[in-house]
Amino acid sequence: AQQCTSEDSCPDIWPSGIGGFGTCNQAPDLVAYLLVNDVPLVDLDDATVGNNYLTSFVEGGSTILVSNNMTLTDTDDFNMESATITLTNNLDGVANENISLTPSQISTALSSFGITVNTIKDKVISLIGSSSKENYKTVISQIVYKNISKNPSKSNRIITIAVSYTHLTLPTTPYV
Repeated sequence: AQQCTSEDSCPDIWPSGIGGFGTCNQAPDLVAYLLVNDVPLVDLDDATVGNNYLTSFVEGGSTILVSNNMTLTDTDDFNMESATITLTNNLDGVANENISLTPSQISTALSSFGITVNTIKDKVISLIGSSSKENYKTVISQIVYKNISKNPSKSNRIITIAVSYTHLTLPTTPYV
């Protein structure tokens, strides 16, 4: 049997609009595709794989970044749609500890990246808007933790970061 590679080589049996290979004495094989939707992967430090980023703050010290050389990857999506960054255990109270971006960083997120930043009680930052992974990485990498308590709790703080596109969300938990 002759090998068919297009409708031009076997016009009598090649159904219009179907791709694949076949022989001229049979219809071409149909191929089924299984689509896999991979979740975004967030790693807040490139030194250790996984969601185990650790850092520390000093009483009376300055702000610290919630990530260190963060990576945000997704093999099958270019844009992210939203992210939520939460200080889950605000042990010294909102007046003493928070996570934040500067007004300039918030303005740039919207004007340059199309990402709207909302802050809720200084312990939740939400990012909303379709933008590239690199843009989301840039904004998240600028978030800082600050504690001005004169006698801060010595317990670990937990900050979660959940990034999503369309319908899948992946949480990541660093400890501060």
